[in-house]
Amino acid sequence: MKKIYGVLIGFAVMVSAYMIVGSASAATLFATPQSGTHALQQTFSINVKIDSQGDSINAAQARVTFPATILEVKSIDVSGSVFGFWPEEPSFSNENGSVDFIGGTVNGVSGASLHVVTIVFNTRSVGDAPISLDDGAITIDDGTGTNVLTAATGANHRVSVSAVVPPAPQEPEAVPVGVQQPLPLPGEPIPSPVIIERTPEPAQGLPAIPSVSLPLYPSSDNWYNIATPFNATWALPLDITDVATAININPNFTPTRSERLFDNKIFDSVSEGVSYLHVRFKNAIGWGPTAHYRLAIDTAPPTPFIVESASGFETDDPAPVFQFETNDALSGISHYLVKIGDTEAFEWQSGKLQLPLQQPGTRKVSIRAVDRAGNSTSASVTLVTTPIASPSITFVTEKMFFGSEDGVTVRGTALPNIDVRVFLMKANGELIVEQTARADGNGNWGLVFGEPLGSVRMRHPRRRATRAGLSAQWSRHAR
Repeated sequence: MKKIYGVLIGFAVMVSAYMIVGSASAATLFATPQSGTHALQQTFSINVKIDSQGDSINAAQARVTFPATILEVKSIDVSGSVFGFWPEEPSFSNENGSVDFIGGTVNGVSGASLHVVTIVFNTRSVGDAPISLDDGAITIDDGTGTNVLTAATGANHRVSVSAVVPPAPQEPEAVPVGVQQPLPLPGEPIPSPVIIERTPEPAQGLPAIPSVSLPLYPSSDNWYNIATPFNATWALPLDITDVATAININPNFTPTRSERLFDNKIFDSVSEGVSYLHVRFKNAIGWGPTAHYRLAIDTAPPTPFIVESASGFETDDPAPVFQFETNDALSGISHYLVKIGDTEAFEWQSGKLQLPLQQPGTRKVSIRAVDRAGNSTSASVTLVTTPIASPSITFVTEKMFFGSEDGVTVRGTALPNIDVRVFLMKANGELIVEQTARADGNGNWGLVFGEPLGSVRMRHPRRRATRAGLSAQWSRHAR
C-alpha cells in the first residue's frame, strides 16, 4: 500500500511563555520620620514616600498640610526623587500651611519606600505639629491612569521650648521571658526594651554567641526595600545577666555597655545601605562573643532606562534585538521581566534580548528592571511587526523508490537572507520531520530530507506556499 506525504513550506514562529508579574491594586503615601520632638528655631526634615505594594506606578500628587503657627517650610528638595518631571513644581505656602506637588516619570517604578520629596521645616512656636497628606493620588503605569492610592499616613511631631532632653526611662515591669512588645504605631516613639528580672543560674563558661532573629529582615544575606522600626529577638540562656546591643556600619563592632536583661528590642529604622546589628551576652564570668547581623536596605529603584533596537520598532524582522541595560547604585540589578503583548512575562538576566519570533501585528513590549531589594523601574515600547512575502516552491521530489537513499529534495525562492522552515507531513496533517533552509542573497533556497522514506508517491504542493495556522510561519535573522 502506497503512503502519501505532503510538503508544507512556511516561515518559522517560535513563541515562548513567560511568567507574569501579579498586578497590585493598592499603593500608599507616607511621611517619615513619623514622630520627633524639636526645639524652637530648629530645622528638621520630613520625607514623603510611596509604597507601591508591588505595582508599577508613574505619577503621584498630594497636599502636605501642617500647622502654620508652629512650623514653616524652609525649603523643598526633590533630589533623589523617583520622579524626573514635575507637571506642577512642588510649592508651599507658609500662610496656609501647605505643600503641593505633582510628580511623574516616563519609566514606571515600584518599591516599598520610593522617595518623592523632602520638606525642610523650621520650628516657629511650641506645640503639637501634626503633618498630614491630603488630596493624594498615585497612578498605575498601565496606560489607564488609574488611581491606586488606598491610604496616606502623615506624621506627628512636637516643638518644645528648648533642646530636646530625653525623658528619664521609666522602670519597666518585670515580664516572663519571650514576651515581645508590639511595634509602635505611626507617630509613636520607639519604646525601651522590657527588662527581665530573674535569678541567673551559675555560669560554666563565657556566654555563647547570640542567635539573632529579625522577622522584618529574616535573612542577613538579602537586600530589603523597606526602612521602618523593627524587632530583633534572641533566646536567653539561663546564666545570662546582661545584654549589649548597637547598630552601626562597622561589621566587627563590639558593644560594651550593658542595657540590662531582655530577649527582644525594637530598633528605629536604619539608613540606606549596609548596617550591622550587634548583640552580645554577659554572665557572671564575663562578656561573650558578639553576633553581627547584616542589614542591607535599598529603597531606590534602578536607574531609568530606554529600550533601543537597531531594527527599529516598526520592522519586518520578527525577532529584533532589544537593548535595555541599566544599573542600580546600591543592591545591583537582579533580573529583568519582559512582557510581550498579552502573553505572560518571562525573566531575563541581561540587558540584551533577541525577542522570540513574533507574528505580524502590533503589540506592547514592557521591560521591568528589578534590583536585589525588589525595587523596579520599567520602560515600554510599541512593536509593529510587518509581514513579509511568503516563499515559493519551485521543485520537490515527486517519486522515491524502495531502498533509495536520495531523500526528498525541496527547492524554492523567498526574500534574500531569510530562514525558511520546511515541514514534511502526512496527508492527514501528521508531522514527519521539519528542517530550516537559508535563502541566499538572490532569494534561492533548498534542502534535502535525507531520511529513507521507502517507496513513496509525493503529493506535489502548490507552487506558492499558503498560510494555514501556525504551519504558515516565517523568520528573518540577522542579515
